[in-house]
Amino acid sequence: MSDHTGVTDPKAYTPDRDLEVRHFAVKSPFVNIPSTLRADQRVLLNGIRYSVEMLGVSCQRLGETLNRIADLRQKKEELPQPSIATAFTDAWSIVDTTVRLQKLVQQFPKWNRNSAIRGFVDSTVAARDLRNGFQHLDNELRTLGNTNLPALGTLRWSTQVAGSNSYRIHALWPGTVTSTEVPINDNRVPMSGTVLRAYGHVFDIGAAIEAVDRLVRSLEASLSRQFEGQPGSMADIYFSIDVVPDQSTTETHAK
Repeated sequence: MSDHTGVTDPKAYTPDRDLEVRHFAVKSPFVNIPSTLRADQRVLLNGIRYSVEMLGVSCQRLGETLNRIADLRQKKEELPQPSIATAFTDAWSIVDTTVRLQKLVQQFPKWNRNSAIRGFVDSTVAARDLRNGFQHLDNELRTLGNTNLPALGTLRWSTQVAGSNSYRIHALWPGTVTSTEVPINDNRVPMSGTVLRAYGHVFDIGAAIEAVDRLVRSLEASLSRQFEGQPGSMADIYFSIDVVPDQSTTETHAK
C-alpha cells in the first residue's frame, strides 16, 4: 500500500542523500590495521568496519527501492514483486546491524566516557527497542491485532517534488489493511526522513546514519593517531582451492 501528501519545506531532500553511508579509505585505521595489535583488538575493528559497510549496502538498496516504489506509484503503476518485501528486508537489516554496531563499540575500554560512542549509542536506542519488540513477537501479536498494526511495522520516507521546494511524504504498510485510516501523519514521527515505526517505537534511519558517520569520523581520527608509524597487516584476502577426488578411493567405495 502507498500513500502520500505534499509538504513545503526549503530543506527538502531525497532518500538517496538521507541514507548515504561513507566508505572507508584504503589508509583508514579500520582497513590498515597494525599487525602489532592483539587478535581480539583486530577482530573488534574488523567487526566495526564491516558492520558500517553492511549498513551502507542496506541503506543504498533501501533508498533505491523506496525511490522506485514512489516513482511507480506516482505513475499509478503496479509494484513488481517483491518490492515491499525488499524494502522491509533492508530496513530491518539496518536495525539489526545498528544493534550489532552498538554492541561492538561498547567493547572499547571506558566506552561510556567517549562522547562519540556515547552519542551514537544514545541516539540509536530505538533500534534496540525495535529489535527487542520483534524478538518478543509471540507476546506482541495480540497487541498488534488490537491496534491493527503490521508485524513488520510501517515505513515512511520523503522525496522532493520536482521543480519546487516541496517534498512528498510516502508510506508503506505491509499486509492487509482493515482500517480506513493509515497513520501517515503521526505526531511522534518526524515529518522528514526515512523512518521505520514498529512496536510503539520510531527509528529514524537517516538520523541513525548521521550518528554512524560522526562515530566513524571520531574513531578514525583517534585510531590514526594511535596507529601512526606502526606496520600494517593484510586484509580482505580471497583464496580458493581446487579439490580433485581420489579415483582409487572412489572406486573402492563404489564396490
